[in-house]
Amino acid sequence: MGHTPLGALMIYTLLLALLVVGLSGYLMTTDMFWGVEWPETVHEFAVHWTEISVLLNIAAVFYESRRTGVNLPKAMIRGYKYIPAR
Repeated sequence: MGHTPLGALMIYTLLLALLVVGLSGYLMTTDMFWGVEWPETVHEFAVHWTEISVLLNIAAVFYESRRTGVNLPKAMIRGYKYIPAR
């Protein structure tokens, strides 16, 4: 068992958001975009989006752990899941 489709979507969302954070942060340090407002606006939005996504991901992990009976945080640390018999 791997990620749910929503879990996979969250992975892509977090990767894209972190890419935008890094790229927009880098653009703010270049001579071409120094003092330009839109990279800072994009950067700020991406940071907030990342923070919200992380909190939603943590909440979803605990919700799914409770719903399925699989200790997902423990599975992330140990590397394998114990799936109880139904």
